[in-house]
Amino acid sequence: MRCDREKVASQSPRDLKQLRNLRYDFLHKSRMSKDALYNVHKIAYDIPGFVWKIITYPDLIVIFGLQELLDEMDKVLLKAPFVTDREKAITNALQAELPKVFHVSCWNHVIRDIRFWLSKHGALSSDIAVYLDDIASHTPDMAESEMVSMHQIDSDLEYTLSPLTSGDEDDCDCSLILVPEYQKDTLYDDITGINHKESYISVAEQFVKSSHPPIRIGSIPVKDLFSAIKSHEGKFIKTALDPSSSEFFTENIFEQKKRHIPDIIWPLTDDVLSQQIFLYLEELTSLHCKDVGRRKATAVKLLWPEAMVICLEKLKGITHEDAVYFNKKEITTILP
Repeated sequence: MRCDREKVASQSPRDLKQLRNLRYDFLHKSRMSKDALYNVHKIAYDIPGFVWKIITYPDLIVIFGLQELLDEMDKVLLKAPFVTDREKAITNALQAELPKVFHVSCWNHVIRDIRFWLSKHGALSSDIAVYLDDIASHTPDMAESEMVSMHQIDSDLEYTLSPLTSGDEDDCDCSLILVPEYQKDTLYDDITGINHKESYISVAEQFVKSSHPPIRIGSIPVKDLFSAIKSHEGKFIKTALDPSSSEFFTENIFEQKKRHIPDIIWPLTDDVLSQQIFLYLEELTSLHCKDVGRRKATAVKLLWPEAMVICLEKLKGITHEDAVYFNKKEITTILP
């Protein structure tokens, strides 16, 4: 009996990785040649006006672009603002080459500079959070998405938008991770010299890379949820330093049976997302809770319900008081 190769189930891609491999194989077979320089010249001849100049020595430089697209870009540049990180060379180039462009500074970098200045002058994490909240309160016209961008930092702010790959060139996704604020006295291990922040980010990124967390919980983007949690870091730190300050504290909380993870993830519905948040809370307690024997209990029994109350506020659009009430009621219902 003749077997039709195209209909064999084993020849059909069964997951995303196999689909990407199939795409790579197709593109590999259909490319013009294996010589990149030949390909560039062929494109130059086949698409008149697209490739403007080719220089091969001492470095390969190819200048290309559609004139129609460049004409449209000229129109856009006269209307849209040009956002930069205030880097001097870029600013000078804009003033010299595009003097009519409306130049504005990136909120992301402005906030980073403010945070750096405050840290340099000895401000605590809790104080820095107050200053940033004050800045936000003086910009009432800013959209929520813009406020989130203030907290999405590239290297040393709250949480990072990181490209994570599985080894395949085409497999590159943007995933959010929650990163605590590290001060000079908590950044390095006194004995080993290990950079705590780099170690934490490495673990968090590897977890995201292997777990593929969701980008939304219901109608709420995860970045909004993370932003809400991150904005309360000062409160988490206060609880880690003084557990009795938490509204979930009870006299016998450290005498109860120790648990390494929260009993329930409600109101969250995704276990991967809950592990991301708990990893962040655990790191906060390890940085700020002086009593090593109580760190795990502080993270599980105090910081976790505090974080879930914040999630409830965000997911259901309710007040803090209502969120605390519903959280305690639901836990009582679920747990024996």
